[in-house]
Amino acid sequence: MAEEKKAEPKAPKVEQPKIPAKEAPKEESKEVSGEEAHAVSTPNVSFKQSTEIATSIRGKKVEEAQKILQAAIDEKTPLAFTKYCRGLGHKPGMGPGRFVPKACKAMLVVVNSAAANAENKGMTNLFISTVTTSKLGGNRATRHGYDGKRARIEVRVKQQ
Repeated sequence: MAEEKKAEPKAPKVEQPKIPAKEAPKEESKEVSGEEAHAVSTPNVSFKQSTEIATSIRGKKVEEAQKILQAAIDEKTPLAFTKYCRGLGHKPGMGPGRFVPKACKAMLVVVNSAAANAENKGMTNLFISTVTTSKLGGNRATRHGYDGKRARIEVRVKQQ
């Protein structure tokens, strides 16, 4: 009982009409002002301290943020620590806090740079829209394997 192979008739090839590719929809900016300026730095400061500083200046006007940072550098007003505050002593009238002049100096440099970039673009009445900190490190070859304190700080400013 041999099975007979039936030859199936091949369907004729029909060419499909070419449809032009659709253009990707343009993303509309949700921001009213639309323009922003930013600055990035990678100073040798503690990531945890820079994160706490970022929390204290995020959303504030540039001039106000500069005053806060300068007061912390001069050790007149401490910065409140909210996330990395385990075992940290309280400061009068605020709870856990600390003076961190080295990290504040680094943050002030980045804020000033972002403000200068915005002024070059012709922007005025600036506020800090985003402050991002991330930990840098990796395998930097040192004698005892110590990575050191290093953070990446990015500040974005917008017009109000």
